[in-house]
Amino acid sequence: RLEKAEAAHSLHDFDALPLSLEKASKEETKALAHILKSFYTWMLQEGQTQKSADRYVKKLKVLLREHGLSMKAYTTREYTAFVRRCKENLKHNGIYGAAVRQLQMWFEARGSFEGPWEETAVSSDTLFDVQHSGSRHNPD
Repeated sequence: RLEKAEAAHSLHDFDALPLSLEKASKEETKALAHILKSFYTWMLQEGQTQKSADRYVKKLKVLLREHGLSMKAYTTREYTAFVRRCKENLKHNGIYGAAVRQLQMWFEARGSFEGPWEETAVSSDTLFDVQHSGSRHNPD
């Protein structure tokens, strides 16, 4: 278990983000809402509560907005280590790391980082809109 003293960086510290991580393509960026809705539906089907699935999606949206990486990059050891050791993850009892782990498990289960996606999000699905934070206070 990581201690708060071990946190060396913030989610917003781009100098700490591994340079080898691939940025999202335009196609991935356009598909983020569909990706998140497909991920969310999978979590519910796997037995996650709606509250947990909501929290994981909201934390992933912060990471997607902040880092803009490819889906494959979010599943790498380097990215997982970056998130696990960030101040925000430790402050919130590991929720960012848990969200990334759930995403990794979903990609392992579906066997692909590419569409077509299982679900289609519509504009009224603000939970899956990466630009919509879902709250009025700081998402961290």
